[in-house]
Amino acid sequence: MLQYERVVQTVSSMIYQGLLKEGDRIPSLRSMSDQTGTSINTVRQAYDRLEQHFLIESVPQSGYYVRSLGRELQALPARDPLKMNPLDVGMCRIFSMYQERGELDAKSTLGIAALSPELYPTKELMRITGEIAREGNGQVFGYQIPPGYLPLREQLALRAKECGVDISPNDIVITNGCHEALYLILSALCQKGDTVVLETPFYFHFLNMLEKLELNVIEIPATEEGISLETLDFILDRYPVAAMITASNFSNPLGFSHPREKKKALLEILEKRKIPLIEDDVYGELHFNGKHRETYSALAEGEQEVYLCSSFSKSLGPGLRIGWVWPGKYREAVIDHKTIMNLGASSMEQIMLTRYLKGGLFSKHLRKIRRVIKENSQVLERLFREALPGGSRVTQPEGGMFLWVTLPNQFDTMELYRKAQAKGILIAPGVLFSQSRDYSHSFRINTGYLPEDPEAVVQAIVDCLQG
Repeated sequence: MLQYERVVQTVSSMIYQGLLKEGDRIPSLRSMSDQTGTSINTVRQAYDRLEQHFLIESVPQSGYYVRSLGRELQALPARDPLKMNPLDVGMCRIFSMYQERGELDAKSTLGIAALSPELYPTKELMRITGEIAREGNGQVFGYQIPPGYLPLREQLALRAKECGVDISPNDIVITNGCHEALYLILSALCQKGDTVVLETPFYFHFLNMLEKLELNVIEIPATEEGISLETLDFILDRYPVAAMITASNFSNPLGFSHPREKKKALLEILEKRKIPLIEDDVYGELHFNGKHRETYSALAEGEQEVYLCSSFSKSLGPGLRIGWVWPGKYREAVIDHKTIMNLGASSMEQIMLTRYLKGGLFSKHLRKIRRVIKENSQVLERLFREALPGGSRVTQPEGGMFLWVTLPNQFDTMELYRKAQAKGILIAPGVLFSQSRDYSHSFRINTGYLPEDPEAVVQAIVDCLQG
């Protein structure tokens, strides 16, 4: 390919992908020459060719601009979410299609894990961000190379101590959300082909992560009372297991938390065989009564390997993308991997979040959202119990942001998903929460976002069962 053709390809790709839109000014001859390492004459030749193809036009004394594209050159329309199978593309991809189409509302948010936008502390966070910007703090535009912003790690260590975890700021690595924290510790701890144990139903994107890492999975079915320790003992006696993964509190999607004694018994089972435990405590702050439930990290004794992961995604907003991991002896491996992946989390968000925590605003915010989510959960639980056919079951969680609904065996929730989606209602069908595609009679509902008319929405879902 000739040099000018590479420039043509670069600019035309930016136009077709929507990065340069109709009327946008494209880089000058000199600027594009510097960017591509070619001569100005080469760039001029490329721009002449782009003009011949009616992609750009030259405006005297001004520069080059993207022309009005013909209909055949317009970007393809967003895919129709009604035609997308969640088993193939996942719920997040389908949700993103609703975002692109501008069709997000409380009904479409029932299928994911997120708070109502009104519950995000937007004003406080924007005020702090403005203060930082006015100060002209150069740190916000620089790197925060892993393990991350030290003042934030200090705040996280203080919060951990309040939950019974004795941890040093130097033990913590800041990540882009809990999802990345789990990925990093799994990558450090496990090798391709290793086997991990987890209770199911479990968070569906975590199952996708295990598949991408080429790890084998042994699923132990759980109920609202949690995992069967007898079954866990049986499995570990018969199979080589590299690690176990569990949700510390208010699991996604069942919403259960093991009582303290059961957590200690589970730790004893793992310690006897020297099997590490990876715990996800992303919902631990969202308890409805009392205080933060103890994590396995808080109960572990001696040299037992327990690796804690969490984030602010469910309490402050998923867009912040600030999480963390306590990687223990794998600290350096996690830092190396994190550095290779993306050189660290956003500096502005780490600095802003540090000030938010130091100001004592987080505890007040948590009290508010716990109350709202609890009320949402109670409303939806009551409506489903009243409207669903006989033999149905609805969980009664003590925290978190989900209801898990199980229907009689004659109902298929993938079919329910399709019918409800046609009405603009998004639910998460149960088959997503197990690698073996079990739970075809169950579905998950997000309680972080209550529809304007919840009774009508629940009735619409129930009507789909009869249609």
